[in-house]
Amino acid sequence: MADTVPPCNPGPKPKKRRVHVFGAGIAGMTAAHELALRGFEVRVYEAANALNSRGKKSMAVGGLARTQYFQASSQQPIFFQTEEPAPSGSPPVTAAPMEPLTTSSVDLGRDQARPFPSLWLEFQNEPSDLLTPRSQADLNNAIAQLTGKVHDGSLGADFVVHIQPFFDQSREEIQQVMNLPVEIERSKGLARSIELKLTEGLRTLSHFSEINLKNEDPRPANTELGQPPSARNWVRVTLERAILPGEHGYRYFPSYYRHVFDTMRRIPLYDNNSLPTSRTTYDNLAPLPTIGIASEKHPPFVTKWATASFPNALASGASGLSNLEDLGIQPRDLFQFSLRILRYMLTSPERRAHELEDISWWDFIEGASGNSGSGKRYRYSEAFTHLVRSSGRVLVALDGSAADARTTGNTYLQLLTDVIVPTEETHASLNGPTSAAWFSHWHTHLCRLGVQFIQATLKGFEAVNPLTEGARFNPIVQYPHGKETFPTTDDYYVVAVDVLAAEEITQHMPLTYRQKDLSVPGGLQGYTTQVPVKRGEAGTRQRDPRTEIGLYEWDRLQTLSGIQYFFTTELNVIDGYLYLLDAPWGLSTICSPVAWQHRPIQGLSQYQSLLSVDIGEWQKKSPGSGGRSAWKSTPTQLKNEVLGQLGKALQRKEKGRPFLEFNPPEPAFTHIDEGLVYDGSDPDQAHIIKNNTPFLLPTAGDWKHRPGPDPWDPTSGAHGSSPDGDLPPGLWQAAHGGYYVHWDQIVFAGTYNKTFTRLTTMESANESARHAVNAILDHCGGRHSKRPTPRPDSHVYEELFATTPMGDYCRIWDPEANELPDVMLLRQQDAVNFKMGLPHPWDLLGIEVLPSMLSHLSAASPASATSTDAFAQVESLLRGLGMHSGHGGGEGLVGLLRRIRTQLEESLRRGAAGYRPPTS
Repeated sequence: MADTVPPCNPGPKPKKRRVHVFGAGIAGMTAAHELALRGFEVRVYEAANALNSRGKKSMAVGGLARTQYFQASSQQPIFFQTEEPAPSGSPPVTAAPMEPLTTSSVDLGRDQARPFPSLWLEFQNEPSDLLTPRSQADLNNAIAQLTGKVHDGSLGADFVVHIQPFFDQSREEIQQVMNLPVEIERSKGLARSIELKLTEGLRTLSHFSEINLKNEDPRPANTELGQPPSARNWVRVTLERAILPGEHGYRYFPSYYRHVFDTMRRIPLYDNNSLPTSRTTYDNLAPLPTIGIASEKHPPFVTKWATASFPNALASGASGLSNLEDLGIQPRDLFQFSLRILRYMLTSPERRAHELEDISWWDFIEGASGNSGSGKRYRYSEAFTHLVRSSGRVLVALDGSAADARTTGNTYLQLLTDVIVPTEETHASLNGPTSAAWFSHWHTHLCRLGVQFIQATLKGFEAVNPLTEGARFNPIVQYPHGKETFPTTDDYYVVAVDVLAAEEITQHMPLTYRQKDLSVPGGLQGYTTQVPVKRGEAGTRQRDPRTEIGLYEWDRLQTLSGIQYFFTTELNVIDGYLYLLDAPWGLSTICSPVAWQHRPIQGLSQYQSLLSVDIGEWQKKSPGSGGRSAWKSTPTQLKNEVLGQLGKALQRKEKGRPFLEFNPPEPAFTHIDEGLVYDGSDPDQAHIIKNNTPFLLPTAGDWKHRPGPDPWDPTSGAHGSSPDGDLPPGLWQAAHGGYYVHWDQIVFAGTYNKTFTRLTTMESANESARHAVNAILDHCGGRHSKRPTPRPDSHVYEELFATTPMGDYCRIWDPEANELPDVMLLRQQDAVNFKMGLPHPWDLLGIEVLPSMLSHLSAASPASATSTDAFAQVESLLRGLGMHSGHGGGEGLVGLLRRIRTQLEESLRRGAAGYRPPTS
């Protein structure tokens, strides 16, 4: 063993530098977390501020995934964002620090907020109707604050002033000598006195008559409300308003979110005293194994993500195939689709990168070979075609005919693995609003690690000695008090803002020709402000990325936003997720509180149930809305049409049973994603003018246009890709690959960078930040040459986790390295074939020749596509292909094909009496 370990010659310990992280979304928070754990001094800058659960303005931690708290108002039951300029001369808003949630706001489901602390007012003993001088001053100050907040609109209209008197019942000896009825009446009198003083002080307000002063019944001082000294002389005044938890879209955690889960396992849950407990935010994940499928034309049905036991042969499921024909799904559809999925499983990552990034997922399912998308092997029924092409639109706003085959294939295999090998994390949600269950604890934990949070906006970079070896770019930061340029230092800067802001920040950086070609700032030029007129090309048409979104189906920017309905009565459509496959606006939904540990209570939270709906198609016109698209609808029209499409899909339509309307109650409040900005405040007249948070999608042929280099996995032992020749001045990359360090200071993170996850998700945001931190670790660890020598290869590293002089690399999980082990040896054989310029072993054996012939020749007679001869030949060829694959050899591949196909049959058969995909 000693001979296999390379000698350790530690040099001087590298100096750890300060790191400034711009952006407090998931990427920025992850980068700050990983850097702080490795001893760096970290400062996080965030531009946005928003209401927290207490109704106070604070830093908007969590980015797109944070909870969008808003103040409920009976005068404006539909909440949406408007673009109204601030009054001239008004001071800039400074956010208050984030505060940990109290027990009452979480454990009791209470989302009410107090704009300022409880006001304790003490009366004198004699005369008993006068306040002490200090309490009188406190009351006058509170009235002045309240009047000011009402005048400037920051308090809103719907609030309640609670007046709570107390009587002393804390000791038996007092109870024995006191006349409690008299004491209770005395405390009521004190409360009435406070009510009169408040009424007199607030009378100057224009809508004073609408202010709700609520005189509470007296309570003993030894209750949970607390016991101040001389309790019989005290009255407590609190001001409360309903703060409800809106969101950009509902949270969904599939089991392949390995980076997110790893981070959540390292975030303790903090108690009311901001002390860590033994539990973590990972414990706040709640599995939701149920999924509902609904259609506007056919009855809905409910199934499970986990599949039933699989038959041992394809033929054993033949008896149930007649049921699938009633669904519009033909037996040949399942057989062909299963072959395509197995073909993808057996394809090496090298061939996937070369052949499948430039074609769409639907092209691949049709049997296209090569990166041209030509030579399609199969024909599918119209029902199955609609099912495959529309499902992506419902989930991630991307049609199967536009999504690139590699991204969709990788994601599908991870979801399929969830079914074949279920885990405890399969398809989970959070047990409370996202900010309460996750981000507030994360923020508290980072503060405990020494991370500083600063309210400021990164406006750009100022060049120092540009286009030279010693070039530097100093950040220009807008603080609430004014703009400031950082001095020239050796600090690192992690730019973890969204893709629109990243392009704006870097657009004026002076770059050489090679820097434009290779660097992230170069790749960002025109990335969002130009859109390709033809699929797969670089951007050619100029556009405003906030107002002109989804111009083509291959447009990398689309809209995926949500709407939430708050009901004052119980409403639970399904104990899980619900997908509406043929809703014009691509809807999916969840009744979020079904997963919450403490569900809302109407008397405390102003709502009893919550329905969160994601809208994946914003440009398609809906017949039910008078031919309008979601983008062209007013807030009222959007609210009504989404409920209408949901109701139409959930109607009972079974043959032989009476028709049953789905008639939900009228929501008390509605919230529309605040990333969508409307041109006015009238919900019946306002229209969307821009989307500040467009969704970035991996369309076919577009991956090569992503800014920056390929990701690198430190656990694989493999070297990542690097450009030919030396990098231009201003770019640094470790010899093994990974993200660039620009001008020895700047690293970029965010979902627009290349990641193994590929799809725009919380997972890819987390992963990109880990790559950025790994680049800093390499650069800061003394590897300052342009091409440092790679570490020596030794098998000892295969079992030990890679580290640096600055600490361990951030752990990276490549989904393609975490697929079913049954197929790994054959994938390796395909990698050898690809390197030698040979076709896929699957194609060399002609496994799909006969199924392809049958697909075309028997399109009019689907049953012939499942002939015994076709099955027998495919099984025979698979046995030959897998003879040397291990894991059961060819029988293992045959069994895997059976499992894939039967899983599809089982899922569809459960809904045989219900769902039927549309035929037109």
